[in-house]
Amino acid sequence: MEEDADNLEVSLNTLLEPSNVNTSELSVKNNFTNCNVKLPSFNLPEFSGKYIDWLQFKSQFVSLIHENTSLSDSGKLYYSQSALKGHAKQLQTVNESYSSLFEALKGRYENKRLIVISHIGKLLNSNKIKFESAFHLRNLIDSIQSHLRALKQLELELNTLCESMLIFVITQRLDDDSRKQYEMVLHSNDLLRWDKFLDFLIKRSQALENVQINYSLEKKK
Repeated sequence: MEEDADNLEVSLNTLLEPSNVNTSELSVKNNFTNCNVKLPSFNLPEFSGKYIDWLQFKSQFVSLIHENTSLSDSGKLYYSQSALKGHAKQLQTVNESYSSLFEALKGRYENKRLIVISHIGKLLNSNKIKFESAFHLRNLIDSIQSHLRALKQLELELNTLCESMLIFVITQRLDDDSRKQYEMVLHSNDLLRWDKFLDFLIKRSQALENVQINYSLEKKK
């Protein structure tokens, strides 16, 4: 009986040893899994290196990534590198850190003179609308307001002279019928202010949209 008991003890120890090893390995694996950090998912803004896009990109990126206290520096670096495209992705930095990359981006693209020139160039060289179109007129309005907002961020406000010049430039981009409508709303020889001109453009686009919808409905009858 004593011999049988000894054999049983040896057999039990033999069976338990693999179990102990597996349990230890499982514990290590679980600890390793718990150490893995899953980065949150973002719809990142992209930046290709165009000065005209810098302010909007920076504003969105700072809000999502730069000021995000839940992200480590390595996480911010990962998102920064993922957001950069084209020429911006080729930017060289002092070292492989998020702060170095962010400072390099600001040093290269936060160029007030080039940003202003880019937005003014877009305002002065917008495409001419060749025929009555609510779609093209709305696109023109949205483009103008976008560039003016960007310039306002750089503390460049419209004054009377700038308003008159801008109105002149934009009227040259309107289709012939819209230009006629614009002349018809002028009730005096006084200069029209920008807010009144913008109001005319918005109402004109709404009127064209209503006409086009009604026309489409009549064709389906």
